[in-house]
Amino acid sequence: PAPLPLMSEAPQLLACLRAAPEDEAPLLAPDEMQAFLDTYTRSERMPAFEGLIKTFERELRENGSRHGAMINALAMGFREAVAGCYPAHDVYTTVRRMFKKSFEDDELSAREGRARPSRDEFVRGAQWAAAQALLVDPEETLARLNRDDIALDERVEGFWTARPELSAVRQFAQSRLIAPWALFGAVLARSLAVVPPRVVLPPLIGSHGSVNSFVALVGPSGAGKSVTRAAARDLIQLKLPGGGRLHAPNVGSGEGMVDQFATYDRKAKEFVGLRTRVMFTVDEVESLTAQGGRSGSTLFPTLRSAWTGDSLGFANRDKTKAIPVEAHRYRLTMIVGAQPTKAQPLLDDADGGTPQRFLWMPTTDPNAPDVEPAEPEPIIVGPWPQPKTGFSVSGVETAEVALVTTPPDPKSFVVLAIPESVREDVLAQRKKVLRGDPDANPLDGHALMTRLKVAVGLMVLNGRYDKVGDDDWDLAGVVMEVSNRTRREVEKVIACEAAKSNQARGEAEGRRELAKAEVLERDGLARVCDRIMKKLKDVGELKRSDMPDFLGRDKGLKDDAAELLAARGEVELVRYKAKNGSPTWLIRPVEKE
Repeated sequence: PAPLPLMSEAPQLLACLRAAPEDEAPLLAPDEMQAFLDTYTRSERMPAFEGLIKTFERELRENGSRHGAMINALAMGFREAVAGCYPAHDVYTTVRRMFKKSFEDDELSAREGRARPSRDEFVRGAQWAAAQALLVDPEETLARLNRDDIALDERVEGFWTARPELSAVRQFAQSRLIAPWALFGAVLARSLAVVPPRVVLPPLIGSHGSVNSFVALVGPSGAGKSVTRAAARDLIQLKLPGGGRLHAPNVGSGEGMVDQFATYDRKAKEFVGLRTRVMFTVDEVESLTAQGGRSGSTLFPTLRSAWTGDSLGFANRDKTKAIPVEAHRYRLTMIVGAQPTKAQPLLDDADGGTPQRFLWMPTTDPNAPDVEPAEPEPIIVGPWPQPKTGFSVSGVETAEVALVTTPPDPKSFVVLAIPESVREDVLAQRKKVLRGDPDANPLDGHALMTRLKVAVGLMVLNGRYDKVGDDDWDLAGVVMEVSNRTRREVEKVIACEAAKSNQARGEAEGRRELAKAEVLERDGLARVCDRIMKKLKDVGELKRSDMPDFLGRDKGLKDDAAELLAARGEVELVRYKAKNGSPTWLIRPVEKE
């Protein structure tokens, strides 16, 4: 074994030891523990709760110790509960559930040499962690949590002041009493509509990429999602070919989206293009997910194809309805209003990559000024420089519309230049996925592409039409941080709603169980329950197969008695399969706290 380093050679360890309290607090008594759980009930920073789960999972993954993972998660969680971040009771129940579930992992059980927790292991761990949490200054805990938020807030301020047009977006939002980030999302969707369909991203993975983009404006009903779209229309003056206006219909079905770009001319007996640019709008995500959740719906697959710029259209016996919209022949953006509690179906499509394709922008402004600033001048976006070759039809827009149903020639594409560092980041992530790296999430590729689309939007908003710069990429990184934080908050709101629903359902089930228990108790089970509890006091736990040995003629009541005790909350039933595969259980008393 290697020699232990001197303290002078391990400054980080020395700093940790110096920061540790000189005296470790003794375990809280059961009544003190209950008082602790009842006292610290504030929930002022619920998004931080996600770190509790990640701490347990990380410890379990890296160290393989269920006890260590449990202790570290409790220690962190109770410290943050004392600081008012989230209820201590939530920490207790969540870590207890994860700890118990970890014993379902046979590989961990074999490694640790045990298949169940020690008696009182969790309870004593919680009593210890709570006692230590009371020694920590809550302000220190909040300061640690605030470091990341403060750093992001500083980057956000740097974002708004980085360019005149970004400052104008924030100022316009505050003058109209709407959220700057929500307005930015709507502005981005409008600005990208200026980019012609033939303008593509480099073929980094598979083929050329598209700047087609989706934005979710996140907030409760009445938060200003609809008026934000209208404000973006007032702020951004688009210069489209031929002086056209941006078409902005509501989303229906996948087929309905295709119909906005092309149709079948029955007189000419051929497919014809209608337009190349469409910004779809959805007032509330519930209507989008309801449509997408119908049996046989093509909406979500169509959205995923549209995001990548792939061809759209569906096979149909009636060829007049099999309308083709070819790859990179259309520009599609979409703005969706999303109440957090209604966004679950959208998040449920994570395996398909749908939520990763959205930019999630909040409709709140914690820094809204008391006095509204003056309204800035509108921002002119476009026109995109006209191509010198490649179109034989008079007028650029007319030519592009005529080509909507015609397969593209990659030679006609205008490929945007991107920084070499961006190319390296995208390729490095993709190579990890190809090589089967367990830490590589294939859907992270969508996040990088979303960031690149944002960078293109920032380039266009800045009045440039040639290449994405390093500054565009860096600013897009701040946007993605805000988007990721907003999406996590949506997930947390949904999780809290689900927990409330589960609690209500559990309480109803509990009432039914208690009613059943009262009936069973009238049938003479009290005597058998008393005998079981006395036996458990001596032996700690009993298997079902142990019951006949001491119950004698009452052995036929063992199952009903065990269920009755479990319904009362006096015992815990651990169900498992015997060696012959038959279901069975063991019973152990529940420690009172």
